[in-house]
Amino acid sequence: MSVQPLITFKAGQCELTRGEGNSQTVKPAHTPGYVYLYQGEDEFVHFCWRPRDCSLDQSELDLIMIPGDGSFQPYTGKDAVDDSENIKSPTDGRIFVLKFSSSSQRYLFW
Repeated sequence: MSVQPLITFKAGQCELTRGEGNSQTVKPAHTPGYVYLYQGEDEFVHFCWRPRDCSLDQSELDLIMIPGDGSFQPYTGKDAVDDSENIKSPTDGRIFVLKFSSSSQRYLFW
C-alpha cells in the first residue's frame, strides 16, 4: 500500500502520568517523529505517528478519524473549558492533544 500524506509535521509523543489527587504530569518521550494524515483505501482519513527514522508505512500509531469525532488542539490540562478563549495552557501551547468525543482516548504530542 502506498501512503500519500495530506499533511506532515514534526512531532514527538508525550506521556501523561497522574499523581495524587488531581495532579497530572506531561513528559515528552525522547523519540522525535512525524504526525501525518492520509486518506486510506477505506476512504477514511488516518491520523498517524511514526519515528523519524522509519518509513511512511511503518507507523506506530494509525487511527481512523471518523468525521466529527476527533479534535486536535492545544492541551490545557482540563477536559471541559468554560471560557476557552481566555484559558492559559500550562504548556504555553507547545503540547497538543488528540481526543475523541466517542471515547476517553487521549494522545499527547509536542
